[in-house]
Order: sequence, then structure tokens, then C-alpha cells
Amino acid sequence: MNVFGLGDPVGFENLNDARASQRKLGSLSLDAVGFGHGAPIARDASTRFREKWGADEARERSAA
Repeated sequence: MNVFGLGDPVGFENLNDARASQRKLGSLSLDAVGFGHGAPIARDASTRFREKWGADEARERSAA
């Protein structure tokens, strides 16, 4: 969600799975992202995700 900046939605069922999903978003090549809660990110979305949660290193290695 992106209500007061990128943040965790309320009530993750599994925090480890959630963090893995957030890192996966950081490893993708995304420019714009829309959210169910909060404002969209109109540019540099992947960079914003990487800065907040890092990236999925295994995915980055396989893309190289």
C-alpha cells in the first residue's frame, strides 16, 4: 500500500512470504504501479521498492 509512503498492508498472514513478495517487486522492471490503498507511483516504481525492501537476489541473478 502507498498511503503514507510505501508500507505494509494491515494483517499479513505470513511476514516472510510478504517480504519475499515485496523484494520480488523490487527485482522487476516496473515504471508505474497502482495500489488498492493509496496513490499510484507514476515513475521509478522498481527503484522505490528496492529502496524500501531490497530485491530478490535469486531473480536478479537469473536475469543477468
